[in-house]
Order: sequence, then C-alpha cells, then structure tokens
Amino acid sequence: MDHATPSVKVPLSGEGRRLFDLFRRPQGRSRPRPDERAAMEDARWDQLAVGGTSVVTYRWGDGARPVLLVHGWESRASRYAKVVTRLLELGHSPLAFDAPGHGESEGDSTTLIEYRDAIGQLHDAQGPFEAVVAHSFGVTASFLALRDGVRARRVVGISSVPDFGYVVDAFCARTGLTPRLRDELRHRIERDLYPGEADLWTRFSVLAGPADPRPPLLLVHD
Repeated sequence: MDHATPSVKVPLSGEGRRLFDLFRRPQGRSRPRPDERAAMEDARWDQLAVGGTSVVTYRWGDGARPVLLVHGWESRASRYAKVVTRLLELGHSPLAFDAPGHGESEGDSTTLIEYRDAIGQLHDAQGPFEAVVAHSFGVTASFLALRDGVRARRVVGISSVPDFGYVVDAFCARTGLTPRLRDELRHRIERDLYPGEADLWTRFSVLAGPADPRPPLLLVHD
C-alpha cells in the first residue's frame, strides 16, 4: 500500500476497534533484569509531563557530553544499562526515559508524538546531545524529533524501523487482516492516534528527508 495515500474512510466495526486496541497497546510491561538494577539505582530519577501522562526520566553523570538513549516498543530504558556504564567510562552523561505505557511511566499506550515530545523536553533541558542512540520504534521517533528541532552531533540506530507505514503493514500481515480491516485500522490511526497530522504516512518516515543539519549516522542491523 502507498503510505502517502490517505486510507479509505470506512465505517468502524467492533472487530476493527479490537484490532486497533491491540495495535496501539504494548502487550505487557517489561521489568528490569537483575543485571540492569545497579545502573538504574545509580540514576537520578525525575518526571516529565507528556500528553497528560507522567513520564519517568533517568540521568547519569555530571551533564557534560549528554547522550540520549531511546528504547523501542515494549521495552524500557533499563535495557541500556550496559551502554550507560560504558558511556560513563568514556566521560559522557547518559540520559533516558520510559515512554508512556512502558517501564515505570504512567499510561497504557504511546505514540510517536509522545516519544518526540519527551525527547524534545530532554533536549530543552540537557541538549544539544552529543549523540542519540535509539532502538527500533525509538529510531522512528528520534528522526521525527531531529526533523522537529532536536540537535545531535551523531545518531546510532539499532534495528531501525525507518517507516511508520511498515509498522502498520507488518501488523496487518501478522494478523492476516482483510483489506477492509486494514483500511479501517489505518483510518483509526489517522483519526484517533494522530489527529491533525494531515500527511502522517510521509512525515513519520525517515525517507521523508533527513534532519538539517544532517548528523553522522551509524546503523546496526541484523
């Protein structure tokens, strides 16, 4: 399906609502692993208000050479514990957050806009960043934030999801949706998750264009 083409406006069914709910909510909330706890206990915890939700943030170091760590879908900031340790050894100041519906933050779901807003608030407080390190869905959000004014000297993307439309298409393929239900899901995403985003299928794609200025990029993918 052409991601730049608006979805057909179709009536909303009960089955469509259930699929939309499955799409937008993380399936379970992961907990810190034993080998992550020491790093998280050493962090300075704080909170941000993002879309009416309390988002937990974490900071290490003295604030010099800040590096933002952005987790992916159904993950949490603590997954970067070993990266935090190494960054501190190199003289950086890591910072991270648990997106809404993830980790220690409130809520039961999140959007790319909420990710972007959390990144933007941390940038206002601590940026510009020496680097942004992001994983999966967090890569998509990080590129959106970079296009919307966040500045970083370099960017690392791990198992990147470069295109939001791919997330939707992969979900549809995995659940075996009919064309009608696929169109209904896309309509609900446009109407309920991202109201006011007239061209989200283009705007939420890394392929829509890089940040200006364009930071050096390292992609790690298997």
